[in-house]
Amino acid sequence: MKIKKLLPFISFAILITNVCIGQKAKEFEGKISYKHLVTAIDPTYDIQNDYNYAGTTSVFFYKEGKYKWSNNNAYVEMEMFNNEKKESCLKFKENDTILRLQSNIENEKILDYSIIKNGDKILGHTCDVLVIKAGSNGNSWERRYSFSNDYKINPMSFNNYKYNSTDFIYSKLNVLPLKIELIFKDRKISYTATSIEEILVSDEIFNFPEATKFKDGI
Repeated sequence: MKIKKLLPFISFAILITNVCIGQKAKEFEGKISYKHLVTAIDPTYDIQNDYNYAGTTSVFFYKEGKYKWSNNNAYVEMEMFNNEKKESCLKFKENDTILRLQSNIENEKILDYSIIKNGDKILGHTCDVLVIKAGSNGNSWERRYSFSNDYKINPMSFNNYKYNSTDFIYSKLNVLPLKIELIFKDRKISYTATSIEEILVSDEIFNFPEATKFKDGI
C-alpha cells in the first residue's frame, strides 16, 4: 500500500489514540463529602442503630480506581478499596486491626434493574437514577444511585469487585454516584453529596502503616 493511501488510516489511528488518552485523563480525582439520612419505614425501627454504625457524614477520596471512604463518629470508621491490590478493607472504631474483605465473592443476586432518566437533582446536577433490586437467602432490598455525566471513572477498575454487585453497578454508571439510597423493609438510608472537590489526592492515603495488623473476613 502506498504512503498516500496509508495517511488517512494513520491519521485516524492518531485521532483514536488521542481520544482514548483524553478520556483517561478526565477520570475524576478528588474528594466528595456526603451527608447521611436514615428514615424509618417501620415506625418501631430505631434509626440510631444506623447512625451509630455509619455516622451522619462521610468523606470519599478517589484516585485511579482506588478509594477511601471515611465516616465521621461511627463504628465503621473507614472503607478502602485498592484496585491494584484487588483488596477491600474495613476499619472499626477502637480496633487497630483491619478487616480484609473477599470482595471478589458475590453476596447477592441482581433480580432486576432499571434507569430513571432525569430522576434526581444533586448540587445543581441533573441526575439519572440506577435502580437495583437484589436479594440473598430469601431476603430482598433495593439500592438507588443518582448520577450525572460528570465525575467519570474507569469501570474496569472494579471488574472483579463482586460484593454488593459493585462491578455491575459501575459498568452501568461509568461515574461516581452523587447519591446512594439503600431501601430495606424497615428503613431507608441515603448518602447525598454536599460538596465535590477536584483535587490532587496523595497515594499515601491508600496505604496502611507497615505495622498494621490484618484479619481476613467475609
